[in-house]
Amino acid sequence: MNMKLKLNTTRTRALRPSRCPLASLRSLRSTSARNVSRVGSRAWTHAVDPSKTAVVLIEYQNEFTTEGGKLHEAVKGVMESSGMLKNTKEVVEKARSKGCKIVHAPITFSDDYKELSTGIYGGKLHDAVKAAKRSVLFCFEEETRRKRRKMDASKTAVVLIEYQNEFTTEGGKLHDAVKGVMESSGMLGKSKDLVDKARSKGCKIVHAPITFSDDYRELSDGIYGILANVKAGGCFKASEWGGKICDEMKPAEGDIVIEGKRGLDGFASTNLDFVLRQNNIENVVLGGFLTNCCVESTMRTAYEKGYNVITLTDCTAATSEEEQAASVEKTYPMFSKPMTSSAFLESELN
Repeated sequence: MNMKLKLNTTRTRALRPSRCPLASLRSLRSTSARNVSRVGSRAWTHAVDPSKTAVVLIEYQNEFTTEGGKLHEAVKGVMESSGMLKNTKEVVEKARSKGCKIVHAPITFSDDYKELSTGIYGGKLHDAVKAAKRSVLFCFEEETRRKRRKMDASKTAVVLIEYQNEFTTEGGKLHDAVKGVMESSGMLGKSKDLVDKARSKGCKIVHAPITFSDDYRELSDGIYGILANVKAGGCFKASEWGGKICDEMKPAEGDIVIEGKRGLDGFASTNLDFVLRQNNIENVVLGGFLTNCCVESTMRTAYEKGYNVITLTDCTAATSEEEQAASVEKTYPMFSKPMTSSAFLESELN
């Protein structure tokens, strides 16, 4: 069931297909793509041209890095356990000396935070940044939730990510990898119930499947990471049963099927943003696969684009309970308002 990935110091060996190519996603995190820099003792996993390489340093600012910074206590433990700041300084100096471009990407606001709306959300991290409150990460306040106005169904889209046979159905190449989490939460049944009720209330139902041609011409020969596993495993071919939307979630009349999803983020290669704006959508409600991959990527972009984002914690599935919990409890509150499908239907929707 697992596909083992081996990496040497000069090149990544070809991936060998297996029945369930995503079952060992955790192994992907221990391997690196070509042309990717690493902080720490090993600088590169593959020789690259320094003149075509940038080391991008995101928010190495006193708020995070330094004693007295408002967010330092929240990240101090992880920083110290890995020697993060020292390692970063070392790799930057060495990369600079080899000719790499060093790019700094700080985040800043004016004193009155005029750049942010009064309704900005995203958990206590935003509170700490915007109002200098005590930094307690990833905690969405129930009081704030109670005060929010209910959503207008006509301005709300339920975006269903990759409810396709490869994931959802026995015989799908990736089903065994997500089956445990799906069954523990009743994910598919709850997704169907949510969609039926949201549709009846007037929400727009938007399907975002991922598909490829039989020869995967849309992907480069050098593709790496999760998409390399998809290609190696022969998954999500538009011509095959595995690439079809499952029977339980088949589009109904009036639903919209997004075109062109070839990667992880539902917005990146598709007409999703166009469709949402053409339908005057303000609220995006997300469910689907994988919790910590395509759903998370789409959530982050929807947040950045200014949509009001809700993630349905019992309508998503990952390849393990640990990964499911990490995303739902730690990452989702930073970029969305995570809640169960029943909570959304009962307390959020008019």
